[in-house]
Amino acid sequence: MRFEAAALLLFLKSMVFTVFLLTPTIHTAAEVTWIATPFPGECDEIDSTRPGEPGDYILYRCRGIQKIPNWVIFHEGYRQSIGFGKIKHFSVTEADINRKLNWPLVWGGHTISGEFVPEVVMGRFTFPGDEPRHEYLLVVRLLDNGTSCVVGVVGPEKNQNDKAREIAVAAVKKWKCEAEPQLLAE
Repeated sequence: MRFEAAALLLFLKSMVFTVFLLTPTIHTAAEVTWIATPFPGECDEIDSTRPGEPGDYILYRCRGIQKIPNWVIFHEGYRQSIGFGKIKHFSVTEADINRKLNWPLVWGGHTISGEFVPEVVMGRFTFPGDEPRHEYLLVVRLLDNGTSCVVGVVGPEKNQNDKAREIAVAAVKKWKCEAEPQLLAE
């Protein structure tokens, strides 16, 4: 099933997966460039539970940036997991599905021979059971093996965007994963 972002936004209009928008910035001469893209964007449903099967999920492969897709799975009508990369996986798990509209993903990377090469993506998330509900900025590193992992989380605090950007710039250079990505069977 193929659908456009507007249709998915209507379907997911109550999601709180949000992403903050950074102004395009170059940190030093050959450093990080920022590009914002819609989330989830154009998506294809690639798997779901069948009637009578245990569990309740729908898995989507969404456009992302360049040839790097976003993987989004909705669990049991109230949770989502998300991954970024060519390999079907998840690096952000158990986020709320409630979403504020019009917040993009923000990709950081370098321009090489005139082509943007993304290396990190930043997103704003909320999580079930967090009352009152707080928004966390997650910084996700794109790995060479086609998966991604969370390298930093910034809680609701003063200068949240600046702190997330600092983590992202360090992640572009090299950063340690907080947890390994969860691979999905092909």
